[in-house]
Amino acid sequence: MVYPIFNLVHSGQIIGKTAVKNAVSHRDLLQDLKVGTPSSFREKMSVHVKVYFDNVDE
Repeated sequence: MVYPIFNLVHSGQIIGKTAVKNAVSHRDLLQDLKVGTPSSFREKMSVHVKVYFDNVDE
């Protein structure tokens, strides 16, 4: 299921900063795991993976 996403990243097709508003970094996700709620983590994870899912061919 996630192979196409990892393939995009490892092939270099997704590089650098994203145009997604309020992008969420891995550091943001880790901080939310430490002090946030399950709901806030799910919301941040959704924003984080949006850039990848937007680039996967259906």
